[in-house]
Amino acid sequence: MKNEAKAANGGALSIDQAVAKLGEPKKKNPADTDETVPADDETSPEAEDAREQAQGEDEPDADSETDDDESEDAELEPPKFWDAKAKERFGDLPRDLQEIVLAKENERNQATAKALQDAATHRKTAEAEATRFKSAADGLTQILPQTQNNFEHRWSNVDWKKVIEQRGAEETLKLQHQMQTEQRGLQRLAAAKELTDRLAHARFVQEQEQLVPQHAPDLADARQGRARREEVGRFLLGLGVPATRIPHMSALEAGLAYDAMQWRNGKAKADTLVRAPRETAPQKRTPAKPGGTASRGSAQQNRIAALSHKKELTIDEAVELHNLKGLQ
Repeated sequence: MKNEAKAANGGALSIDQAVAKLGEPKKKNPADTDETVPADDETSPEAEDAREQAQGEDEPDADSETDDDESEDAELEPPKFWDAKAKERFGDLPRDLQEIVLAKENERNQATAKALQDAATHRKTAEAEATRFKSAADGLTQILPQTQNNFEHRWSNVDWKKVIEQRGAEETLKLQHQMQTEQRGLQRLAAAKELTDRLAHARFVQEQEQLVPQHAPDLADARQGRARREEVGRFLLGLGVPATRIPHMSALEAGLAYDAMQWRNGKAKADTLVRAPRETAPQKRTPAKPGGTASRGSAQQNRIAALSHKKELTIDEAVELHNLKGLQ
């Protein structure tokens, strides 16, 4: 037979085996189902929504990818406090260098903020200590004179021989011990007052030194400031200012003293020039030209006469008078 059925082992089936095969139920294909889905169920709105939802879960979110790409490709802003030219140069840098620059700027800003915070903390601590120090110094200033007066009033006029006669040796020793204890306490107060005075003066000098560039910039000059300060000191001593007062001058007072010294020195020089004898050598005078020359000469003579009749001249007026006389 041409269409022989074959057994499972590849050989031909016998008649009995073929009959048995015909009686077996037909095996179903896994893809086949007993129930078929109606055609209109396949296009129902529910089915469409389900399919779209399933597709939406499988497909990537195009908007999120776009946002990520845009965030990566967005231009980086230059540092806020850079000038316009630097910001323009920042835009020309590659992105990786821009990121490095921004990271370093962020580190610098954080370090600057920390330094400012530390400085503010130190300043508050110093101000609190200065307040406590001032309170202690003021207290010593008030207590020490009173304590000294009490000590002198109690012990300065004691006649110890009479005390021994009246109270005995043992009581006298107790009183002397009390006096020595009070005296040591008074010495400690005096030493504390001296220390606070030195510290107060050092703090005063430090504070005023920072104000010198504002009130007396010439005295803050790096090259000539020291020599000018010494000159101001000699100038004040010459005026009779006590030597102990000069180190306690404020920056404003030092600036005023320096200005006064300059004005007096300039006035002295001007007075010297005005009082200097004129040259006796004859000067050749050219005849006056008609027109404005005569009027100009008369104006100079009038100005000389006006300045000569003034009781006191400023530095500028003294120099002007000297120059006008030299032109005659």
